[in-house]
Amino acid sequence: MSRFYTNSEAAAAIAELVQPNEPTLREEVANCYRARIYDDLCSGNLTGRDRTTRLPIQRRDLAGAIALSSCLIAEADLNEWLRSLRIGVQLHNAGDLPHGDEGDCLLLAEKDRLLRVHGGRVPGGVYLALAKKYRIGPRSAKHRCGLAEKRRDEPANKVKLKPPTLNWNPRI
Repeated sequence: MSRFYTNSEAAAAIAELVQPNEPTLREEVANCYRARIYDDLCSGNLTGRDRTTRLPIQRRDLAGAIALSSCLIAEADLNEWLRSLRIGVQLHNAGDLPHGDEGDCLLLAEKDRLLRVHGGRVPGGVYLALAKKYRIGPRSAKHRCGLAEKRRDEPANKVKLKPPTLNWNPRI
């Protein structure tokens, strides 16, 4: 199920990703994104949705612009908009953890962020925090982070070669 954000929630979530370690700067960044989101909603570069029906708001007149000031924005629409801005961040809904390498790398990045934000010690433990956020088990979080760390630490140019096999046939 897709998540929906208000303009303020979207701006705060983006600011958290852009400036995770600077709370004062994060507020300034959120204010900038709040204004930019509203401008792009009004210009049609971002889709705003009605709070009740979640249908796209038609911005033909003043009523549309007013409706956009209190609309909802789908996470998928926000991510598409963020890709167009090329700022290098994407929003991920809690619980929507991709499978495979992409999800493992996302978990590892979130683990590193949590450790950085909390000065190396996450209250309750980093894997428990990851488990709660992504609705997986702590052991699974630890295992998947371990897999991602192994892939990250493995040299990219390292080619795994199979041992040579002898095609020995005694009948020849």
